[in-house]
Amino acid sequence: MRMDAECACIAAGALCVAALCDVAHDATQADEARWRAATILGDLGDNRAAPTLIALCADESHDPRQGAIWALGWLRHAGAFESLLRVVNDMREDEQVRFVAACSLLSVDTARAYPLLLELSKNAPDGVRRAARAALANLAERQRSREVFGHE
Repeated sequence: MRMDAECACIAAGALCVAALCDVAHDATQADEARWRAATILGDLGDNRAAPTLIALCADESHDPRQGAIWALGWLRHAGAFESLLRVVNDMREDEQVRFVAACSLLSVDTARAYPLLLELSKNAPDGVRRAARAALANLAERQRSREVFGHE
């Protein structure tokens, strides 16, 4: 049933953005529903979702926060850069979330993120350094895939 609802939202596209933003932002909703709403917003690629997703980068709940961070990488919204960078540098954050934030940072603005992540990969605390290195390795692998296969 949930997959049917997700597919219907994706098919409806722009018509669902406001409703999905409401669900993602509503802390009284179940975390899974909020996470799904955030990731669907990323799939839709509608920049009207950016303010909601950026706000979710600081949400207290792990799953909606991670979903929003992932979605921002798909949106590639320039306004997300600083929020994503804060997540990458937040030592209280789960390392996997920092990795997703670093990858999203590269998606938002590769030219700006690359030197920052390169510096973090050398001189940041361990958890931040590992996330930065993993994101840079992921970028290198995606570039190799494009060269070999013509896509990521």
